[in-house]
Amino acid sequence: MEIDKSASSMKNDVENASASNIDADTNKANMKKKKENSRICAILERLKNQSPPPKDRAAIFKVPYSLRVSNPEAYTPQLISIGPFHHDSERLEAMEMRKKDIKEKSIDNIDKDSFVRMIVLDAVFIIEFLKDSCDDGFPKNIDARMRFCIEEDLMLLENQLPFSILDLVYSEFYHHSQDENKTPLLDLATRHFVRHYPLAHWPKYTTAKAQHFTDLLMNLMLEGKLERKIRYCPVKLKYNAASFAKQKGVLKIPILTVDDSLERLVRNVMAWEQCSKPDEAYICNYFRFMDHLINTAEDVDLLIEEEIIINCLSDSESVSNLMNNLSPRSETASYYSDICRELNEHYKKPWNRSKATLKLVYFSNIWRGTGTVAAAFLLILTVLQTITSLKSAF
Repeated sequence: MEIDKSASSMKNDVENASASNIDADTNKANMKKKKENSRICAILERLKNQSPPPKDRAAIFKVPYSLRVSNPEAYTPQLISIGPFHHDSERLEAMEMRKKDIKEKSIDNIDKDSFVRMIVLDAVFIIEFLKDSCDDGFPKNIDARMRFCIEEDLMLLENQLPFSILDLVYSEFYHHSQDENKTPLLDLATRHFVRHYPLAHWPKYTTAKAQHFTDLLMNLMLEGKLERKIRYCPVKLKYNAASFAKQKGVLKIPILTVDDSLERLVRNVMAWEQCSKPDEAYICNYFRFMDHLINTAEDVDLLIEEEIIINCLSDSESVSNLMNNLSPRSETASYYSDICRELNEHYKKPWNRSKATLKLVYFSNIWRGTGTVAAAFLLILTVLQTITSLKSAF
């Protein structure tokens, strides 16, 4: 009987200890949930206290109809909606469930209004995606088949969250002060976009502050020297049977990689540029200038030959069509008008046209050049022989 009592007592002690552990785990989970919710409430309070920006400093825009009409799909997300503009799209509902799954793994659910839930949900998804993309040791939350579509959707102007909100969520949930190896969110985003949108000579980082990802891409393109004043690659460009020049018959143009992502990237960056900085539309002007240079597939072939364009599309005709359709429908000031004027003046000079025609027709390659020299040499010998014969006859 004493043994039975002892065993019963031990059983009760174990059950009490187990119940105590369960209560402790429950309390710990509740404390964690309260802590996460208090963080989110703090974020919301900080956002509420921020005064809304004036209209001339707005960060997120609807793409103007004049730009959208040429290619609506270039401005519309294909897989995931970020922010309010495309949140209610039925064809994007599937990814909403994936975003919720990822968010639940990162922070606890909160019971707030739908707009706030959307903002937090989108912010957490973006941060998880960037970490997933840049950190090989980070858990892979996104199927590889979805990555490309998500990468493209994150650069769309209408599919953005202000960087200040992303940074706020990142600092609260991912960015602890005691972490000595912490990576700023801007650096994380830059590493991702440089890695997945490799226009030739993109910089590895940017010092400019970004309002959102489309703005970040614009800054990267400008620091990659699409702005006309700095670091052009030296190549000779022949156009319409002439060699044009800024210096000694040579026109210097930045190298451009043309791939399947370029159109959506450029259209959205140009839309952002026209909405936010119409007086500094460097990228719009660059592609307008390229549109003036390219009219046919032969023009593209020449630019590829001179290593100005790296073609990743099916053929040169596709590049020509793309460039001719990219030029923005807006009256932005042209930063290349002086270059165009000098090119036209150079082309109008008879000597330059004759020299260029001679080079293109008779010296386009080594074999034709050799044949031209040989024929000229024989012609000179024939003329000399004729003159000698005439002198002998008289």
